[in-house]
Amino acid sequence: MARIAGINIPPNQHAEIGLTAIYGIGRSRARDILSKVGVEYTKKIKDLTDAELERIRDAVGQYTVEGDLIVAACPCVANVLVRMLVRVRARRRSASRLRSKY
Repeated sequence: MARIAGINIPPNQHAEIGLTAIYGIGRSRARDILSKVGVEYTKKIKDLTDAELERIRDAVGQYTVEGDLIVAACPCVANVLVRMLVRVRARRRSASRLRSKY
């Protein structure tokens, strides 16, 4: 099984489809990558040589994919989580003040 960008690519899929298992790579980007490295779209992952896999890894490494893409694409999610934590802490503080009064 080929491992690219930390993802195990299914060996029985065509290279074009197999690359789409990586978050951030769709069909068009997979075709761009394969044409840059000189690999046929219809070649199966299990039939790729080590040299071809290495060229594909290098080409994929030039893009923001997987975990880096998730962090870059969703900073708003982090902001929302921080705001929720602040609210929860404020509620706990106010609840503890009410308990101590009674």
